[in-house]
Amino acid sequence: MSPATTPITLPVGYANGKPTPEHVGEPAQRAARDASTVPSEVIDRLLVHIAGQDERASIEDLATRTGSHTPAGALMVGAVDGTPLAAVSIASGEIVNEPTPAGAAAAAVVSYTVSRLGRRSPLATATGASR
Repeated sequence: MSPATTPITLPVGYANGKPTPEHVGEPAQRAARDASTVPSEVIDRLLVHIAGQDERASIEDLATRTGSHTPAGALMVGAVDGTPLAAVSIASGEIVNEPTPAGAAAAAVVSYTVSRLGRRSPLATATGASR
């Protein structure tokens, strides 16, 4: 059995992996956000977990500080050193997070984690792994 090959289709205006002369002046990509605004120590220490009842008050404080309401239902939390930076409703995806780069990064990680709940990896599906 031979491996499958996937043809690569370049965007219009590109030939041989390089922009054609009429597209040279156009930006090829959007500028990336400055990732250095979130210290790597914050991401290294970020713990993502399902919120317990004992965390409800700290999540409500987070919502109050940010001027929003506490998401309803079971929550997934991203916390550093026991302090929640973001909380996401598992049912609705509603988010509350610190209005800082670290809070935004935590919210992205927690939202992604919630979006992946209950989904099996393609590798597990391909190998026939059971749930």
